[in-house]
Amino acid sequence: MQRRAPSFRPLLLWLLLPWPGAGQFQVKGPTSPVTAQVGGAAVLPCLLSPPMDAGNMEIRWYRDHQSVLVHEYRDSRDHTEQQSPMYQGRTELLRENITHGQVALRIHPVLPGDEGQYSCVFVRSAQLSQAQFELRVAASGTPPHIHIQPAHTGSIKMTCSSSGWYPEPVLQWRDSRGWALAPDSLRTSLQDDGLTHVESSVTVEESSRADVSCSIRNPVLREEQEAHLSVVEALFPRASAWTVALAVFLVLVAVTLMITGVLLLRSSRAQGQINKEHKRITEELEQRKLSVKNYLKEARHFAEDIVLDEDTAHPQLLVSEGGKRVECWSEQRVVPEIPGRFTFVPAVLGLNSFSSGSHYWEVDVGGSKRWTIGVCSDLANKKLYYGGVHPQNGFWTIDRAHDNYRAFSLPRYDFKVVAPPVTVGIFLQYEQGLISFYDVEQFTVLHTFKGKFTQPLRPCFSTGFPSLGHYPGLFIPTVPPPDESGPP
Repeated sequence: MQRRAPSFRPLLLWLLLPWPGAGQFQVKGPTSPVTAQVGGAAVLPCLLSPPMDAGNMEIRWYRDHQSVLVHEYRDSRDHTEQQSPMYQGRTELLRENITHGQVALRIHPVLPGDEGQYSCVFVRSAQLSQAQFELRVAASGTPPHIHIQPAHTGSIKMTCSSSGWYPEPVLQWRDSRGWALAPDSLRTSLQDDGLTHVESSVTVEESSRADVSCSIRNPVLREEQEAHLSVVEALFPRASAWTVALAVFLVLVAVTLMITGVLLLRSSRAQGQINKEHKRITEELEQRKLSVKNYLKEARHFAEDIVLDEDTAHPQLLVSEGGKRVECWSEQRVVPEIPGRFTFVPAVLGLNSFSSGSHYWEVDVGGSKRWTIGVCSDLANKKLYYGGVHPQNGFWTIDRAHDNYRAFSLPRYDFKVVAPPVTVGIFLQYEQGLISFYDVEQFTVLHTFKGKFTQPLRPCFSTGFPSLGHYPGLFIPTVPPPDESGPP
């Protein structure tokens, strides 16, 4: 607080001084709240009336009744000595029209905690004027997903969930006529990135044949996302051939308990058909596994020795000697200010840079329930927040957040896993515009991005922030050479 005191004492003195009529000015700001989306930019404009050159004035932006210094401009340049740490590296004074008394403060990227009351203050000699306005922050989350499970006899339970909202969204269940359904439960929780996860359940009777919808609305942006589910489809989904065959088998088994020996013979034949179908599906799954095994064997011919670049690591990340392991701790380290360092996402890049050819490496995610891995452009903005991590900004990554798995595309894409991966293989094919992610133990494809690469790419690793005493980490093992005698 002692560092900020000098900026407040003169301000209080100026407020008490009388303003001379000659040359008096007023500051005008936005007349309605400014709305900005998380991960984007907020522009807070202020202007002098009457218009006059403000280049030699002192201009400050404050927040929360001048308790937080957001940005300071004086002596014709920006000053960051007393700027609040939460805004450092995120503010820019737009002064193209400063000679006409028009300026604006740009905050990027916007964080959920930026919401609040702001004021811009202009000072010239003993004259002072200010304008106050409100910044509202908002984020629309992922499309809602409806999960079903049996409830008590004659009914089913539907659970709707979505992540990445700010402020807390409004969730509504409706039937096919648009009438509201009373939910059994509604829970919200705060994610690591300050955004909200919402989950709600409703119970419907199996005798119902109507559609049910779950809509989630952002009250600030007034944007709504909706998911529909037919009760009929929920009870009788489009089944695979194996599911149909199994159902036939169960019916035939029930029939065999009641009918004659002739029908027993028929059921025996049906059992043979079911066994044949089961064998076909099993062989098909094994063939898919074998294909992934063979593909991984080929990919390992392009194995790279990935080493972490400590100069790009977020201040809370600790990179091991040798650059093969990274962990996230609760406190930030004092590190040099380097343009390529991550400042908001707890991430680090590899030293390796790829602008052509095929490249493969593996990441041991271990027991961590929070990680993001993939590649990013060497020129990508390292000061982005999670909302800005997507291919359009030069990031191709997948993410695990507890039991949720998604690709950081735009919009986000959720995918399922057989079991939590322990080792993830990443195969970059630059000219083909492909980057694929594999579960090395389960021999399954997690996700594949298809795009066009025009800039050098570097491996990217994010651990997630610590929670409940757990300090997440990632390890980059040496990829074993391919076994030429067969699949890995």
